[in-house]
Amino acid sequence: MQPSNSGAGGHSRASGLYSGFAQTTPQGRPTRTVITIAQNTPVLVAIDIAKARHEVLTAIPGKKRRRGLTVLNEPADLTRLIAALKDYGRPVRAAFEATGNYHHALAYHLATAGFEVKRVSSVAFGAYPGSSAQQLG
Repeated sequence: MQPSNSGAGGHSRASGLYSGFAQTTPQGRPTRTVITIAQNTPVLVAIDIAKARHEVLTAIPGKKRRRGLTVLNEPADLTRLIAALKDYGRPVRAAFEATGNYHHALAYHLATAGFEVKRVSSVAFGAYPGSSAQQLG
């Protein structure tokens, strides 16, 4: 005997499709997902290192747009970058690929400011299965 599509206690096919969702409406459909971002979610910073200047891309939790910034490889600009990152009031995780010796001053300033600093190897990235570098090669 098949369940009735109407009446008290009957279930429609549509409600069965959504039965695995944690929260549903009275009609059995999934509710909207509300994303809550913890205050300790870090600001992610990707830095392209060069001799005279660095290109900085910042991803702020809860924001769809990323912020781009050019920073000269000079103490005044590095101080300006650190002040801008501290203004977010969140932990900061910065990553860059070491290029010659040009990254040393930046890495030092970021680390002494208390930010998490990660040096990324493009060689290791290229060896990772499924990476875009492997697909290009």
